[in-house]
Amino acid sequence: MNTCYHKLVTAFVTSATLFSSPLVMAVDCGDVITTAETLSETLNCELSLANPYAVTVTGPGGSLTMAEGGEIICDNPNLEGIAGILVNGLSGAVYGGTITDCPDGLNLEGDGFHTIDGIMILNSPREGIVIDSDSNNIVGNQIIDTGNDDGIDVRGDRNQIINNYIESAGDQGITVNGVFTLVQLNTVVGSTDGDNGIDINESNTTVIQNFVTGSASNGIELNVDVSSTSIIQNIVMENGTNGSPDTAGINIAGFNNENNVVVGNTSLDNSAFDLRDPTDPTCSGSNTWIGNTHVTAEPACLD
Repeated sequence: MNTCYHKLVTAFVTSATLFSSPLVMAVDCGDVITTAETLSETLNCELSLANPYAVTVTGPGGSLTMAEGGEIICDNPNLEGIAGILVNGLSGAVYGGTITDCPDGLNLEGDGFHTIDGIMILNSPREGIVIDSDSNNIVGNQIIDTGNDDGIDVRGDRNQIINNYIESAGDQGITVNGVFTLVQLNTVVGSTDGDNGIDINESNTTVIQNFVTGSASNGIELNVDVSSTSIIQNIVMENGTNGSPDTAGINIAGFNNENNVVVGNTSLDNSAFDLRDPTDPTCSGSNTWIGNTHVTAEPACLD
């Protein structure tokens, strides 16, 4: 082969390889991601009023995969930052990796239908995941130590919170403030500095097959004006660590809670009660309690 030709081909192949490599288009602090990108290193991002998010992912088209070694660490010296990652637009996605020391781990805004899958969120002073949009899928994440607030705060409607692990939330493990929310197969452990494991404030919520333990107040609580909500086959144990006399493993605590179903749960070793519905002392109201394994109940007729 001609030597000059061989050198030309080698240079062309080398250039093509470089430009096709995902490492060429590195993710940097402050980026707005609108295509599929991969982060395989640690980003240390200082947040400010001008740059309140470490990274923004905008759908459709925008996604971030944090491969092995991919991590975002926030520095928020002036308390002006908002979150490690903002996901907005329609159908953005973030997969894998770790978010550490960010005010909120992730904020979901825009038109929703976002996917948050397999992320570890550590030491957020406020909330782990804040959902301000609809129809999102929050699956398989680990949220550990939210200093002052919730592990997952659901503010939009029709969201699915599935198979997440939440430990040491500063307030509620999971707060539901949007209708038609599915909370399934989550583990909520040790909200001892906070309040409830799962806190329900909106109707048409389904809470099924979760494990909740070690909450300062209630394991699962329905607050005021919650209706048509199903609490099914959850394991709720050793909650009520603050010793309050009006807490329970499963507690329909507020007024005007109607047509709710509590079926097939295991609620044991909770303080002060395993089951509680103080607004229905004769068990003749519209809430249905059937087949729950428990020892203590208020009123005692709850099943």
